[in-house]
Amino acid sequence: MATVNGYSHQVQNGFTPLVVTVNGHTQQAVNGHSPQKASVNGQMQQIIDGHSPEIASVNGHTVKKASVNGHNKKGEKAVVTLAPSPSSTPTRQGKKQPQILTLYPSSTDTQAASTPATCHHKTLLLPDTEYSSKKESTATPWKDTVLKKLEGQKSGQTLLWLPGSGRHVSEGPDSYRPFTHITRTLHLDDALQVCTHWRIPPKNVITFSSIDSRCLLSDHPCRDLRVLWFSANVSEEEEDEHNWYGNVEFAVSASVLLECWRYCFMVEMMTTPTHTTSRILLTNTDFSSVLRPYNPFRAGGPWQVSPEGQMALHRCSRYKFKGYNRHPHILEFLLDVTEEDEKKILQECQLSFKNHEEAQDLSVPHVCNRHQRAKTPCPSPFPRTTTATVFVSQLQMMKCSLSKIPKLSSSAKQLYNKALLELGIQTAVVHEASLPSFMFVNSLYSQ
Repeated sequence: MATVNGYSHQVQNGFTPLVVTVNGHTQQAVNGHSPQKASVNGQMQQIIDGHSPEIASVNGHTVKKASVNGHNKKGEKAVVTLAPSPSSTPTRQGKKQPQILTLYPSSTDTQAASTPATCHHKTLLLPDTEYSSKKESTATPWKDTVLKKLEGQKSGQTLLWLPGSGRHVSEGPDSYRPFTHITRTLHLDDALQVCTHWRIPPKNVITFSSIDSRCLLSDHPCRDLRVLWFSANVSEEEEDEHNWYGNVEFAVSASVLLECWRYCFMVEMMTTPTHTTSRILLTNTDFSSVLRPYNPFRAGGPWQVSPEGQMALHRCSRYKFKGYNRHPHILEFLLDVTEEDEKKILQECQLSFKNHEEAQDLSVPHVCNRHQRAKTPCPSPFPRTTTATVFVSQLQMMKCSLSKIPKLSSSAKQLYNKALLELGIQTAVVHEASLPSFMFVNSLYSQ
């Protein structure tokens, strides 16, 4: 009996069968003077018990059994030696090869993580080792790749990049935060359009991105891609904390990320002077010819799915590990939706009002994402209470009842009911203007 790599190898003397147990399977080779093939780890190995030593490959190593005249002498033990197979011999002796930790799942990881505990519905997005490894070989191990640069900013340079193959972007075991919802925050006028038309229409990518539709060639697969932008909701912000994206938040369960789309791609990571953002595309179209497949069932990336739930990266390393992030990492999802997907998202959405008051002064950095980039005045720089009042008044003017809008959060219900009471007194004022004037809004806010 000999043990090789934790497995038992039993050799019987004489012409009795040779029994080898590998990975829980038993292979039998009959000794003698004729060759016998046995399967080890799914590969055909040839066992020749003639007048020369027997050589077989087990787990990528060469296993050699010494024999004398084709037989083992009685009372003598079989001799088993291990040596690297020629294919596994390092090209440069004495130099240890680096271990590459891939962002994509191994076959064992795939089996364990395929059914997250938090998902109670059909899971469409599953680990797929073959699919995920399509473009892995094209990425240089450990070398970050720049996709695009934004020059000329006073505060520094903004880069779009992809991490090298095997490069983990997390900064240790405490780098992740759990999330149960994804959110999309709109300005007041856009939110009203969503509620009255019961549509949350996707749009072309028209921002600083490697798939910016304005910069792609006409035959590029992503040229006509239309998406909805959502982000992982990992922060526990206070009710009145300023939100720089807008006034009205639409939140939906994060389980939708696993239920509607088959393909997942890492579009890019964006490193600014102050923080890093990751952008992940979920779609039912295979864009692997131009985008890198991403598998969230493997640790080390910006989005991780495990049996315990979904996790978003909070502490993220930067391009080539240069500099530091003053603000937490942001995880954004680009959702390639159909009309049916839109309906599903809206049916499961929960609406809440956010404070966007600081957007009155756009000279202050980081107060209005959309209009500071466009260099236009923000049309709704309101606190939560004012947003709720204008929201209710506009819905009344559009004859859109509460039953036709997404369900309200508990705090939004309170503000909504309070606005109804206020508007019962000022109904005449509300009907005098087709759109809320800034003076009217200020009069509501001052009361």
